[in-house]
Amino acid sequence: MQDDTFGIAQVVFRHDPTSAPQWTYYGVNAPMAGSAQKLSEAKFAATRDLQFLSGTEKPAMRSYAEWAVEQETNPEGMTNGAASAPVLYVRSLQDEDTNQRLHRQNLAQAYLEGIRATPDILTGLPSLVPGVEVIVLVTLFPDDLLGDALLNLTEQDTVIFCLPDGDSLGFLPVDGSEVWPAEGGPGLLERFGLDEFATVRDLMNADAAAGDDGEDDEDNAGADDD
Repeated sequence: MQDDTFGIAQVVFRHDPTSAPQWTYYGVNAPMAGSAQKLSEAKFAATRDLQFLSGTEKPAMRSYAEWAVEQETNPEGMTNGAASAPVLYVRSLQDEDTNQRLHRQNLAQAYLEGIRATPDILTGLPSLVPGVEVIVLVTLFPDDLLGDALLNLTEQDTVIFCLPDGDSLGFLPVDGSEVWPAEGGPGLLERFGLDEFATVRDLMNADAAAGDDGEDDEDNAGADDD
């Protein structure tokens, strides 16, 4: 089971131009949440919250930014009585290295534009995480370590890892309850023979291989029935 205590607080700063105020913040592994009209104000408030929670003047914080995929409200969908679709956000780690941070943010913005311009992706993503009302797509590089990538969730969360796959986008839903099973036993990484020092690419490849093995088993079962 994942340790619930936090040495370094993972804090998300979410921008949604359709809400007021436009900036909100919340802790992934820390019990904190708030809002502000400006990002600088949100960061100041989050720091004050962490000072209170940790009892230290300079609490350790790892920050992320999230952007809403939908940039405007859709009143028609509300008035027609249609079931509300999940809300989608793209998240990006705010790396301490400036070049790495800008590279990751540029990738996140490319994801936003690509998803907005591709209706099939926009409508298909909810099927990867059924029942999730707020879908977070985590911007990752293939060589990111799993130990870092998994800081984006706790055992109560489900996110979608999103990374470049050639000229397209690769998506992998990750359920925290499978990574850290409450009842014990091997978690997701152990089942794939991976650890926190493996990369996101390793996890994607292992998941794809497991899917291929499952299809082969079904084909063989069908052949036996014949």
